[in-house]
Amino acid sequence: MAQGSLLKLDDYRRVAPRGTIDFLMRIGERLRGKRLVHVSASRYGGPVVEVLNRVVPLLNDLGVETTWEITIGTADFDQVTRAVGKALAGTEQVITELMLSRLRETGIDNAGRLQLDADLVVVHDAPPLYLVEQRKEASRWLWLCHHDLSSAQPQLWNTLRPVVQRYDASVFSLARFAAPLSIPRFIVYPSIDPLSERNREMTRAEQATVMDRLRVPRDKPILLQIGPFERQHDPLGVINAYRLVKKHHDVRLVLAGVGGAFGGREDLSVHVHACLLALRTGKPVKMSYGREESFYGHVHRHPARLWCEHRATRDGRITCVRMQILLDGGAYASSSTAVASNAASFALGPYRVDNALIEATAVYTNNPPCGAMRGFGAVQGCFAYEAQMDRLAAALEIDPVELRLLNALQPGDTMPTGQVVTGSLPVAEVIRRAAELPVPEPEELPQILTPGMLSDRALRRRR
Repeated sequence: MAQGSLLKLDDYRRVAPRGTIDFLMRIGERLRGKRLVHVSASRYGGPVVEVLNRVVPLLNDLGVETTWEITIGTADFDQVTRAVGKALAGTEQVITELMLSRLRETGIDNAGRLQLDADLVVVHDAPPLYLVEQRKEASRWLWLCHHDLSSAQPQLWNTLRPVVQRYDASVFSLARFAAPLSIPRFIVYPSIDPLSERNREMTRAEQATVMDRLRVPRDKPILLQIGPFERQHDPLGVINAYRLVKKHHDVRLVLAGVGGAFGGREDLSVHVHACLLALRTGKPVKMSYGREESFYGHVHRHPARLWCEHRATRDGRITCVRMQILLDGGAYASSSTAVASNAASFALGPYRVDNALIEATAVYTNNPPCGAMRGFGAVQGCFAYEAQMDRLAAALEIDPVELRLLNALQPGDTMPTGQVVTGSLPVAEVIRRAAELPVPEPEELPQILTPGMLSDRALRRRR
């Protein structure tokens, strides 16, 4: 059976009620040739992404031409959307006029960039909300809200409601989540993908391993709720339900957090010393590194050596790239395999290359261990391929910006992994905007001695 985005509608026959797939295919015949566009704020993480990763290819399998567009904005726009999302979910937030202006300006800016010509445009949640102000009358627009708006901050919702009412209709997950609107409101209940890896049946051995790790007793029947400890996932409701049932039955509540991994949290550092101190003293121990200690004790980005060969035609079109990437993982493996994978996957940068040979190797050394840092694996390659583009431009006597524009990735191009790029891909636009920015004035920076931005091993090499 196909996996991930390669799933076809026929793959669901074994789990769907009898006749359901045939019914959907008959509906698809009536919609064949129609164009549908989904718009969200990200292609990574969250329930919206999980749904669209499956729904978009399945709709295309039905014959409905479906694409998925992403809004982009500055770092402060991301902060605005997070605050607005929390406020709409009922968590008290300070939302200023400037923040709302940024939300609107970013929406209008993206409307001129995204491919929104379609029979139906489905906009997900608040970040792309203001796209509707630039809508074309020929298409229908739908706002799909994945959150509970029953307790939204009144002042914020009063500002956003007129924008929502410019849509043709709205969709909510539950009736009690829906906010009062003058446009039609529809309810589409939450669902899960039965063929997703996270929703498959676990073997008894897998269940036992997880429960032992979380120290969950197995002497009673288990009722399980999975979700972040956030208001919209109603963790207090679980606790209140437990208190109610406890009055009549012998039950036990276990809050078993599985934690998360990001950057330095994926590796052991201060934990070892804290555990040893706790064993020695017999008391709980809390321990944290200072800034200088952190540079010595926490993992850092993988140092890398890269050998690159870029070939191009006389007019500047890149025809072939060969690259070898050697990553210093330090004394332990940590996340070196993922770093090497990312380094190879992103080694060509945002440029179209039809022929590539990329080899990425992570090695053990006697240096301090390295781990996942921001953009792990991709950053090292970025330095290399951009330096190569400058060298190639000089050798061909072509303007460096024009060389980059000539080779910029576009929708429909293929990545070195074989993935075909779909949706929006504003590489050329980003290059032009970056080229328009003034070059910063040179400034005299203080010398960093130790340990700061320079690793201790780098200092030793300099000495």
